[in-house]
Amino acid sequence: MTSSAFSPISTSAPWPAPGKKRKLKNKDLRGWVSANLITSAETRATVYRDEQTGKTEGLPNAAAKILEEEHVLREEPRHGLIWYELAHDLLIGPIRESNRQWFDSRRKRFMAIILGFSYIASTVLFLVGSNYFQDRSQEREFKDATEEFAVGRNYLLDNRPADAVASLQSARDKVAKLNEVQTLASVRMFLGEALYLGGKLDDAQVELATAEKALNDLNSRDDLARVKVDLAVVQASVGRWAVVPTLVQEAKQISLLKTLERLDWGIGTIRQRHYPFLDRLRLQRRDLLKEAAALASPPSELKQYICYHNLYVIGFSERTSKAPAKLEDIKKVYPLAEIGAPGKLNPQYVPIIVDFFLTCEEAGNVLNQVQKDYKSHPFVGGWDTSCPLPCKGLPFRIGDWSGARHQTAQSP
Repeated sequence: MTSSAFSPISTSAPWPAPGKKRKLKNKDLRGWVSANLITSAETRATVYRDEQTGKTEGLPNAAAKILEEEHVLREEPRHGLIWYELAHDLLIGPIRESNRQWFDSRRKRFMAIILGFSYIASTVLFLVGSNYFQDRSQEREFKDATEEFAVGRNYLLDNRPADAVASLQSARDKVAKLNEVQTLASVRMFLGEALYLGGKLDDAQVELATAEKALNDLNSRDDLARVKVDLAVVQASVGRWAVVPTLVQEAKQISLLKTLERLDWGIGTIRQRHYPFLDRLRLQRRDLLKEAAALASPPSELKQYICYHNLYVIGFSERTSKAPAKLEDIKKVYPLAEIGAPGKLNPQYVPIIVDFFLTCEEAGNVLNQVQKDYKSHPFVGGWDTSCPLPCKGLPFRIGDWSGARHQTAQSP
């Protein structure tokens, strides 16, 4: 694609049908971006890609996909669904200013729609370069830096941390010369992640701590929650647990959902690399999900996350008097285990829950392992009873192991 596409877009992407062209008007796409991707608080919003309707909040999925491939949007997979958001906070100001000028004058075309780097190079460089930079050399430097940033993030997605580090370090050094504090903080955040995945934990800590301070000063909420959890994961990985609970709690106050998603990432990485404090980090996640499930009206995205990770596994039932001793033995293998509430039908027995907040696949794996280790007959339940239980083939308890906010749901 070239910059000739500044006029209303014509693409051969199969929006109503293969081979047919369809135009997106400037007015419509500007309105879609403003209404769906930028909040009233000047932060990034997320939109859901609906495969059934073929639309992303009214925009054809094919158009949204092109925007994602060209780095205007970024994809955020969440509990089996695809969400999109603007690729960077830096785009918000230029988009707002461009829209204001266009709707006021009705003369300028919406620039670089579905062009990715052409969008970044043309829209951001035109608006940011023209308004904030005073000469061409700075415009070229900023263009080079944003391209390096995008390449580095793509390497991260492809699980190529060494290549990601090289690109992101180059982007960091270029952006640092331009006094773009927001962009520099974001580059450092992703560079810290790449360094961590590459095994350079001390360097990762430096980059993430620097990014956290800058993002905190800028009050960039989504990125701030992310970087706090990433920093907590690195601190846990190097054996410095003392600061981890504080960082996790601070992130939770900003965005509970982002905190949980980044904890999932960190737990998976720590498990792979056998770093310390895996179980403590999992306990942090478990306790946050208990809080989340207790909310009367959680946001829809958080509710989806809870329901996707809603299962727990009961490995045993034991007399109330013997349960504490049994629990201590179980926790040697399943450190998250705890004693559940007694059943109403037989209060002399209590369940011992061996693991919490699992997906269907994870619950199945735990069930198989408990059966193998203890020759018992474990079963699963749903922590939040307002969530559906879509798992097939898992044994659900038909009974009343019920607690204040959780009970085992019957198999459909």
